[in-house]
Amino acid sequence: MRNSKYPIVSSTQDYQNAFFTVRHEQVDIKGKQADFYVVEKDHDGVWIVPVQNEKILLIKQYRQHIRETAWEVVAGGSAHKGEDPLIGAKRELVEETGYTASDMRVIGTFYLVPGLSDMIGHVVVAHNLHTGTQHREFSEDISAQSFFDFQEVQTMIRDGKIVDAMSITALHYFFLQNNV
Repeated sequence: MRNSKYPIVSSTQDYQNAFFTVRHEQVDIKGKQADFYVVEKDHDGVWIVPVQNEKILLIKQYRQHIRETAWEVVAGGSAHKGEDPLIGAKRELVEETGYTASDMRVIGTFYLVPGLSDMIGHVVVAHNLHTGTQHREFSEDISAQSFFDFQEVQTMIRDGKIVDAMSITALHYFFLQNNV
């Protein structure tokens, strides 16, 4: 974690589980105390844009938190803080889709919600896909996967078929990199 611009008066861990820690910090800003709650992650996230023949592979997944099924890019977490994002991306791609890729590279890095969390996301593009066997976690409810051309994906975003901000961010990085 980076050094604070403002003096930290106190910092306490309010909650911790296997996925994140919630820390309460009191910070002195120009002589006044401000309270911040920070969600700290022990690993980064990866969002993968698999591309084959000018089409993007998306998965359709049920998300319990929003109680909806929607199209999204392949995503997951690194095994630990500092893991090479490409290692996590390779693992998630096989796990969720069964595909491997012989050409993967990070095309962007961002903070997910900098007003709330320190979690970093990496966008990885995957080319030269090869089919294989999926190894999904029991809690992943993926009902479909399909390739869509670039224009279709943009329409899906506009029409609300792709609704999560991280997928939209990853796809935006891809479209910017490729002048789409």
